[in-house]
Amino acid sequence: MRKSALVALVGALLAAGAAFEASATATAAANSTTVNASAGAGAVAALPEKFATHSAALARLREGGLASKFPKPRSTGNCTTRAKGVTNCTSLEKVNKKTVDGMRIFAQKSGCKIQITGGTEWGHAPRNVSDPDNHTKYKSHWNGYKLDVSTKAGDGGTCVTDYVTTHYRRYGSVDGHPRYISGGGNWYVNEGNHWDVTYF
Repeated sequence: MRKSALVALVGALLAAGAAFEASATATAAANSTTVNASAGAGAVAALPEKFATHSAALARLREGGLASKFPKPRSTGNCTTRAKGVTNCTSLEKVNKKTVDGMRIFAQKSGCKIQITGGTEWGHAPRNVSDPDNHTKYKSHWNGYKLDVSTKAGDGGTCVTDYVTTHYRRYGSVDGHPRYISGGGNWYVNEGNHWDVTYF
């Protein structure tokens, strides 16, 4: 190879290397910007996934042979309405999917019948749910984190109580009611005629 051709080849290779390095630097900078933007967005708590309707949530609870474990949720008004001011219904509308799956796991492990007596309907504390960022502040019934489960013997409540008190750790009280915490960090608070269950 002639000297001139060799010089030209080396020059071409050096130019290609410089172009590649510039491209890699630009890509790294773009990726850094994307990561930083994602981190910034992550500072805002994401909304949990929810069931749009009562019927969809109940159907999920009963999947996989669990229909007998989850009878129709009970309410004094025999209704499932979720609306401000309506306090005599039991609704699963807008319940978190994680809450439903947590209750399914509890039924599978305990073998108990689960009589739900409280869901996402209006009437549970806290009631100031007009705040658009309410989900980041309250793990409440209205926001889909909690379900009430009957403690009555005829509802399977004795089974539920026995399982909670023998398998979960007693940890203080909530408003004077004994609290038990599962291995997954979920709360089971005995409020007398029902367990107030919170799935985080």
